[in-house]
Amino acid sequence: MKTLMVTLVMGLVLGCMAWPVFSSEDDCVDGRRIGDGERNPAGYRSKIYGTVEKLPETGLSGIWIIDGREFVVTERTLLEQKHGLLEPGAYVEIKGIKSENTFIAETIEVKRAKADASYGATEQKITGKVEKIPKGTLGTWVIGDKEVLVLKDTVLQEKNGKATLGSLVEVVGIKSGETFQAGRIETQQAIQ
Repeated sequence: MKTLMVTLVMGLVLGCMAWPVFSSEDDCVDGRRIGDGERNPAGYRSKIYGTVEKLPETGLSGIWIIDGREFVVTERTLLEQKHGLLEPGAYVEIKGIKSENTFIAETIEVKRAKADASYGATEQKITGKVEKIPKGTLGTWVIGDKEVLVLKDTVLQEKNGKATLGSLVEVVGIKSGETFQAGRIETQQAIQ
């Protein structure tokens, strides 16, 4: 009986000590571990991996299709693109809240770029007039007849006036396939 008690206590102690070794910071939000089944007042906190199939037609907020499933992306969703562009074909990690049939994304991080993106990604600079800006500034802009993807990490430098329709701007970013992602947008003085 004494041996059984010692064995149970040792198992409990070792189990509690092993959790920090096998968990990672990536699996935690606000010091709490993320995992399926963790109850949140709004639903269940989950982490899912998949390939982006479709983005909203205008901007980034809206319904995304990832591995055939719908995900709601809002203005508050953090989009991380350290390993490639958020575009169809990119392999991503989605963290968020699942409530009934709705999955609201809190973060979407590119884990692996689209298969052919690594060969065609080049930094480029374009200059042109702003023809279209989505509501809230995040999403797809049209600058000099070119579509430009503007995300939370895009730097807006408005030293020469606010970037509005008709403003002359210079955009520095990365072009991968048909997608041009802005890293910096800087307003320019109009040529007289």
